[in-house]
Formats: sequence, structure tokens, C-alpha cells
Amino acid sequence: MARQLLSVDPLTGTASYVDYDEDLDALHHIEELNIDGLLDFNKAQRSEGPKDAWGRDMVHIGRVPTSLLLQLMRDGTFYDKKKLTAWLNDPDNRFFRVGGGWV
Repeated sequence: MARQLLSVDPLTGTASYVDYDEDLDALHHIEELNIDGLLDFNKAQRSEGPKDAWGRDMVHIGRVPTSLLLQLMRDGTFYDKKKLTAWLNDPDNRFFRVGGGWV
């Protein structure tokens, strides 16, 4: 059996597939997340938004897909201020940020 599409959630951009591995005699459920729209939105906000927002009590730092947020919660990063700050400041995660500077 070739990989078959089960569903697509237009709100989250998540596509669900099923694939059967004959060698292992196993059925696999695969979810793929398309975050291109989210990254484009973050980029637009970065380029159009105010650059000096650090004087306020609350600052919009970034936007991540729900599945990534849940992963950060599961592995404890979300609940550990130092880990979350390091994750947000990691250059590999810069596309999830909506502002410049460091957290």
C-alpha cells in the first residue's frame, strides 16, 4: 500500500496520512505540518511592526504552531524560563519570532 492521504486541516495546516510497511507488517500514521503561512505572517509582522517594544509590561515575542507548542510543553522547555529563553534566542528558531533583539 502506498502512502494515502486521510485528511487535511486547513486551520492548522496539518495533513494526516496512513502508510503500510510490508517489511515490518506495520501500519504507520503520519502527520505533516505546513507552516509556510505562519512563517510568512511572522516575517511580515517583523518587517512592519514596531522595533522598540521592550518598554511595555507585555511584549509579543513570537508565534508557533500548536503542535510545536505542545512539544515544548511535553519536553519541559515551555515551563523552564531559562530553557524557553534559550530556545527563543536560538538562531534556528528565529522564524518563529516577530521582533528583533534577544529575549
